[in-house]
Amino acid sequence: MTAVGIIGSGAWGTTLALLLANKGLEITLWEHRPERALAMRQSRENALFLPGFHFPHNLRVTCDVVQATRDKQLLLFVTPSQRMRENARLLAPYLGPDTLCVSCSKGIEISSLKRMTEVISEEIPSAANRIAALSGPNISFEIAQGKPTAAVVAASSEELAVRIRDMVNTPLFRIYTSTDVIGVELGGALKNIIAIGAGIGGHRRPDRYLRQPAQPQPAAWPSSRGWRKAGRYPGIHPQRFRGYLYYQGCPATGETLQR
Repeated sequence: MTAVGIIGSGAWGTTLALLLANKGLEITLWEHRPERALAMRQSRENALFLPGFHFPHNLRVTCDVVQATRDKQLLLFVTPSQRMRENARLLAPYLGPDTLCVSCSKGIEISSLKRMTEVISEEIPSAANRIAALSGPNISFEIAQGKPTAAVVAASSEELAVRIRDMVNTPLFRIYTSTDVIGVELGGALKNIIAIGAGIGGHRRPDRYLRQPAQPQPAAWPSSRGWRKAGRYPGIHPQRFRGYLYYQGCPATGETLQR
């Protein structure tokens, strides 16, 4: 049975743990606070971040980073982006030589302006050719409810992306593959800038423009010139970058703010 470690027990980390446990994988969910880990083990749910969803028997919760890391075929990093470096550094000594590492966190490290896969690579250089990014228009609570969604796994090689896809893909969580790691990560990080502005400007109904990005943009909408410049960042596939921005979660985040 495939053993998966999930580093971070927030709403998204717990959702991924449930998703893969229900697929039949052996899941170890890491919570850094011992009292929270104990509470989840006793109640068999994450009452703080994702209440009401029972943990199956093959989902184990631990506060021991060694248990969460050692002898795993796949390791998902689902920590806050500004804590990614310290967590990667913490578990690096226990990472197996063949463990695949996937960043599931959207964001850029403030102090260095590094992407999450770059941060992980710096802290675990031996795993640099086994690191990928998972991103998509995913809302934890809806996925935990069993609503279908999709995401993309981006890696330096198509072979690595396909290996990870096959591990995490489910009938309700469809995974696509890409080799545009930079575009996928920056799209996931930058889309919130658009989405938050769209949600705040609710009187202009910007969600219409999110659903139909080809329509004229409202005056309050960020200029597409800036996003085109971002799409020319070295290593990004420019034709796909606009799609990453719009379809990684702009509609989901913007319309959530409208509610």
